[in-house]
Amino acid sequence: MTEARYASGSPPSSASEGWSQPTVQQPAGGGHRRSQQTASGRAQRPASGFARFTLAQLVLLEIAAGSITAGIAGRGGWTAVGVAVGIVFAGLSLVPVQRRWLYQALGSRVRRAGRRGSQRRHTGLASLAGPYQVVDVATSGGSPIAVIRAGTTWALPLALRQDSVFNDDSGVPLDGLASLLEIEDVALASVRLLSLATPALVPSGAPTAPPPLLARGATRYCVLTLDTMIAAGGIAARGGSDAAINQILRRCALRAEEVLGSATLRIETLDDTAARRALEDCLGPAAVVGDASAAATAESASGIRVGGTYSTAVVVGGSAAVALRKVGELIPYLPGRIAATSLVLAPGRHRGGSESTLLVRVSAPLDSSSGQLAGRLRKALSQAGVPVQRLSGEQGELLRASTPLGLSEGIA
Repeated sequence: MTEARYASGSPPSSASEGWSQPTVQQPAGGGHRRSQQTASGRAQRPASGFARFTLAQLVLLEIAAGSITAGIAGRGGWTAVGVAVGIVFAGLSLVPVQRRWLYQALGSRVRRAGRRGSQRRHTGLASLAGPYQVVDVATSGGSPIAVIRAGTTWALPLALRQDSVFNDDSGVPLDGLASLLEIEDVALASVRLLSLATPALVPSGAPTAPPPLLARGATRYCVLTLDTMIAAGGIAARGGSDAAINQILRRCALRAEEVLGSATLRIETLDDTAARRALEDCLGPAAVVGDASAAATAESASGIRVGGTYSTAVVVGGSAAVALRKVGELIPYLPGRIAATSLVLAPGRHRGGSESTLLVRVSAPLDSSSGQLAGRLRKALSQAGVPVQRLSGEQGELLRASTPLGLSEGIA
């Protein structure tokens, strides 16, 4: 399963605006054993209940204070209006809801409502990112380099070769991943470490299996997303054409091989067939649906139905290396037919550096028990000591982040 490790040097900073705690932390000085012990100790500490104070909260509080002050100065009926408006804005900033602030929870609901139009117009994965196509950006006669184009995003999936039958492949350096956010003079929208696995399938009537179980199959990808809106300057400097974009993507593939490749970790580009297979397999087997309405995408607060599959995802906190190891050990026991982990690295919004979010997603064929999948996932992770945050209203974005499709917006 996916394992993360630190290469030499300092890991990237993390300043996530969401609930999830920073998933990339400074390792302790000293040898490798000392670092492992310190990371384990950090993982045992309880995660903070809420996100750190954000710039948006300060703005809301300033509006609240200004409304109350203006209401008091206006006197008469304006006093009640100003105080009422101030209380509303203060509540949006300070009231917690499911370990998030109220303004974040309401923002999730608004974004989910805005996605419904696209989800009605398209089916399958196209309902998450719009129509997409797989194109080869390799030069004539070169090895194929398949990318997934959807709107302004170009996603470059790179396979991390699984050479061990025991799933104990070489770890991926987290600081190396963060360095891929800027290649030459081009800023990428996101870099993801994506792992897809099939949990062990144990019949309900079978006796309790002796631990540890092994996942029946696992695939790892490093997915680099180029957004032409974000990288407009670098693209324009190279001519501004599709050929310029293809050149940048080829450089991304070469740079990823240089940074992540080693004697024990092989990085390979995908051809057209392999990229399409990755898209088809990322949600696992689907149930047979009888009509178009049943095949339409439908997103709820706790899950999302795409075709004949149902998926649910949560964000987890803590150190990335420790959390990924714990989740990797738990994968064989998770519900569903496909379990995915995605470590999302994106440029910092306000403080520079990078922001990181780690999410876990499970998918299963749609049936009468699909609604229980979210509760079973949270229960399994919580019992294993992994801090869990359910993001109500963000299931569409979380599902997109755990597929090879391009991801530009990040995780709110």
